[in-house]
Amino acid sequence: MKLLDALFCDDIRHEASNKVSLMGLYNDRIVIHLDNSMEAKWPLPINLSTLLRFSIEENEKQPVRFEFEYILNEKTIVKIEGGVNLDNANKVFTIALTGSGIPLEPGDLGFSIKIFHSNQICLTEMNKTALKIIAMEIKEKRKLI
Repeated sequence: MKLLDALFCDDIRHEASNKVSLMGLYNDRIVIHLDNSMEAKWPLPINLSTLLRFSIEENEKQPVRFEFEYILNEKTIVKIEGGVNLDNANKVFTIALTGSGIPLEPGDLGFSIKIFHSNQICLTEMNKTALKIIAMEIKEKRKLI
């Protein structure tokens, strides 16, 4: 089993015809814009979703559950556990995690994922710096016309 992708975004929507839409896809950073008149009280609650894609070989055991952690500045801030639903014909499967109020502050955001068959670990993957969280002060307010 192999982790193919870890994509971070604001929201994940499940569409008709088994399609998935990612809203507000992040590249390698999340920039939090702060008005210079407000003082940030860290951590700030942010909507953050993650789509993980895995490949599985024919001879590998079928995964049944997972444990996922968001890691901010080397500390676990959120832990999510759940089941894995597989279509036996597919060699690629996804885990879509949607979250609101994820407590973020400037620094390195990473993740850890463990995939299990029964109580046996099939895969462990960790990325301590998947995204940089950056706070940027806005010097002037923009007026909408």
